[in-house]
Amino acid sequence: MKKTVVGVGVIGALLYFLMGGLGLGIGPGEGEAPQTSEAPAETESEVEPEAEPNNEGEAEKPKPPPCELRLDRRGLWRGEATLAIADAVTQCREAGRASVTVTGDAKQGDLDELNRAFAAAGIEVLSNR
Repeated sequence: MKKTVVGVGVIGALLYFLMGGLGLGIGPGEGEAPQTSEAPAETESEVEPEAEPNNEGEAEKPKPPPCELRLDRRGLWRGEATLAIADAVTQCREAGRASVTVTGDAKQGDLDELNRAFAAAGIEVLSNR
């Protein structure tokens, strides 16, 4: 009989703890989800570009997406058209940034020249290799 009383007491204490101490603020319960510091993940379709406030406190229009370029052994491409570096700078200036996919067979000198031209024009380069 002694084992049964001890067993019931242990099980009762465990249930009491798991139920949150009957609302006394002890234990993990209290009916709330655990607090985390992470924000919920957003999918790409839910993310909207943020407008940056200007000096007058009004929201400016969102930044356009970066212009998409590809650099390979044959040269610089935007879509299906080849571009000179000067043309790429002109076309990407409005966006202020360029996403450049660099293939393994691209010439290092071409990449260096492209990076120098974009830096001189104040265009941010996001490079993918």
